[in-house]
Amino acid sequence: MTEQRRRRVRLPADIEYEDRILARLTARQVAILAVAGVVLWLVFMATRPVVPLPVFLGAAAPVVGLAVALAFGRRDGVTLDRLAWAAFRQARQPRRLVTAPDGVTPPPTWAGSDQDKETALPSPLRLPAQAIAANGTIDLGGDGMASVLACSTVSLALATDAEQEALVTGFGVWLNTLAGGAAQVLVRTEQVSLTPLIGRVEAAAGGLPHLALEQAAREHTGFLRQMAASTDLRTRQVLLILREPRHAGEDEASVADRVTRLGQATVTDLRAAGVTATVLDGAAVRQLLADVCDPYTSTTSKASTTDAVVTKRRTG
Repeated sequence: MTEQRRRRVRLPADIEYEDRILARLTARQVAILAVAGVVLWLVFMATRPVVPLPVFLGAAAPVVGLAVALAFGRRDGVTLDRLAWAAFRQARQPRRLVTAPDGVTPPPTWAGSDQDKETALPSPLRLPAQAIAANGTIDLGGDGMASVLACSTVSLALATDAEQEALVTGFGVWLNTLAGGAAQVLVRTEQVSLTPLIGRVEAAAGGLPHLALEQAAREHTGFLRQMAASTDLRTRQVLLILREPRHAGEDEASVADRVTRLGQATVTDLRAAGVTATVLDGAAVRQLLADVCDPYTSTTSKASTTDAVVTKRRTG
């Protein structure tokens, strides 16, 4: 009996590739072009008795160009219509935000009521995370609760076909556990400073039992200084964010229990896929959010770990 050949299915590199519904155009592109065409046709029918056709075509050319740009244009992988909508929303947002959970208190009446754009009151800053529990559960208010896991990576290229199939099967088992919740895989990098590491090596060099060891340690510090001056050192971190929605009438304890159990089950399920996952506690989550919000002031404390360091040679 001959062995049945394993069937391979090719997946597109762009898994977010939109479906084409008409003339190789997506539904979004068809809608934009159709709306622009209908509007121009209505304007043409209304102005045809008084506006010559060449004049109308000249006036309609910029509108057609704008519609084509919105339908087909992209920047950094984002379509221009979405960028335009994001710019419109951003322009309507307040420019000055302050942490005021109870709202911004207006000034007293004796201070005057005439306020222009320069002296207008700031708006309260509304953050998605309302509270962080000791076990790392993040309260998102009406959006439910979330949990953050730090994950290792797996190289499928170094595995055999049987090992790849086992790893993918294990990953599929975890995906099937995401019934009503949501999951996000976040890969972030941050700068690494070698200054504390260099200081520790120099401090320990004088206490080494042999002069050759001390000399080697000091040469190593010189190498570290040269690498820090010529290379942009960054460490990579893979995070998995799990979120459980809050249903109507459900209390916080129930949602927190569900997202906690989901995080623990994810650690077990991903182990079958060769991924080591760790649920971050409250202190680690707070430090993570602080680093994400202000990544440039926390680089000096990231020097002690050199795992998964990504290097990039400086060009200037």
